[in-house]
Amino acid sequence: MGSALVFRAAFAMIADKAAGAASGSHEQRVHRGTKIALDDASISCGHRHCLGGLGSAAMNEIREAERDRARRYRDYADECRRNAAETKDSGIRTTLMQLAALYDLMADGLDAPNSN
Repeated sequence: MGSALVFRAAFAMIADKAAGAASGSHEQRVHRGTKIALDDASISCGHRHCLGGLGSAAMNEIREAERDRARRYRDYADECRRNAAETKDSGIRTTLMQLAALYDLMADGLDAPNSN
């Protein structure tokens, strides 16, 4: 559960940095920061790498590494969902579910270029 508190603090800090100063309750800042992080992840996962000059063996290695990372992100998402199901604190549960969604989004972004 300690990592959930760290992520809540990180999301609040993201919101504070975007706003230039802390404004609103901690919970509001956590939600704003989470939305900013999810939006940023969505944008970054949509970008493809410029790898035109690499040979097919190198491209295959890169794709395999991306698949491994996507699997790892999905494992993290599953762990967040399991922890969310076990916690009694609704704030922590919400944060863990948001983290799971973020990990799923990042995994989807890695899988998308490989589905062609």
